Amino acid sequence: MNPFLFVLVLLLLTLELCTEHRRDWRARGFDVLRTGLLWSLAVLAGIAATLVAALTLYAHLGWHNPLPYPIQLLLGFLLADYAWYAFHRVCHGPGWRLHAWHHVPTRLNVWMTHIGHPAFNFLAALVRLVPLLLAGLDPSIVTAVGVIQLLWTMAAHLNVPISTPSLNRWLITPQVHRWHHAPGARVNLGLCLTLWDRLHGTYACPTAGPSSVGVRTPERYPHENALLAHLAYPLARGGDGGDTSAAPRRPPPRPKTSL
Repeated sequence: MNPFLFVLVLLLLTLELCTEHRRDWRARGFDVLRTGLLWSLAVLAGIAATLVAALTLYAHLGWHNPLPYPIQLLLGFLLADYAWYAFHRVCHGPGWRLHAWHHVPTRLNVWMTHIGHPAFNFLAALVRLVPLLLAGLDPSIVTAVGVIQLLWTMAAHLNVPISTPSLNRWLITPQVHRWHHAPGARVNLGLCLTLWDRLHGTYACPTAGPSSVGVRTPERYPHENALLAHLAYPLARGGDGGDTSAAPRRPPPRPKTSL
């Protein structure tokens, strides 16, 4: 891992360790071990996706984008961010089985960021890489966008007591992302920007956070720590039909209070 990236990741972990939003969402010992294993699988999936995309596309396109570096960075960031939104929305519909594992945990913290099926991680990396490679962007741009998205998704899962009302409409903050993990919710599917959610009608961020996170019917899914069962889950029958609905489902409205 790049030393600079390692320091930034360490800062995020330290921030959550020093302050927490909810005590019952605190990471446990096994969460750290599980994350280490799944992080390794995610890295391997990302490397595989990069090799597949690079060998089949980048090496054979024969051209490079002539735009200045800052424009390429902005273009790459927007392309990858929208590609994630589109893929993520599919995974809350027909592709739910590959993504369900990430929503089974009932605690939300930085250590559960990378909980997910290796096949999901492979496809997630691939769909974000392909648009950048097709655009002929410089390899350093692809790397920079990947680092930005990695750090942002970790930050979005932080269990920290921060309030960012001025940012919530534009960025996927921890407050915004918590509603994505509310049971049965199909909102806030973006990775960094809320722009795509607002354009497609999947944005919602009530002032108060959700009372719980997870899936609506946990008894229909393997336990979050049942690694082998979750690895096999995409091929199994069953699951929560409500959670596989492609239609966005907003969180329940909060009652209005008078001053």
